[in-house]
Amino acid sequence: MKPRADFEINSLCEEDIGNIIEIEKASFSDPWSENALLSSVNGPYSLTACAREDGRVIGYVMGTALYEDCEITNVAVLPPCRGRGAARAMMERFLSLCRGKGVGRVLLEVRESNAAAVGLYASFGFEVYGRRKEYYSAPTEDALLMVVELK
Repeated sequence: MKPRADFEINSLCEEDIGNIIEIEKASFSDPWSENALLSSVNGPYSLTACAREDGRVIGYVMGTALYEDCEITNVAVLPPCRGRGAARAMMERFLSLCRGKGVGRVLLEVRESNAAAVGLYASFGFEVYGRRKEYYSAPTEDALLMVVELK
């Protein structure tokens, strides 16, 4: 395991889009477009958390909080920076933001084969409540639907 980095956890802003696009392309077979990412960062119901190392975004969590629910739409860490605790720190911050907004339930989808992500989410109390058959492409794979009730 790589040593834990000294990174800062805060929120995303529009100026971070270039870093986010880089992480998207390195992390996903079907990365989001710049317009979709901008909408997710700037939307009226958006919640974000990111990890910065030397001022550069190395990972992010994005979601949409509406009333008592929040859906996490994207979580990613730049591949060379994985395994150093950034995802855990970002999730802690994100769930804290959710609680601050009065969110009672957080939902997400994750590739069934992404054992590291499933394990991370489970460590925060997320449980599988369903599945979407053949939801992902390149490769085709089911999505696990996970939820946690915030206390």
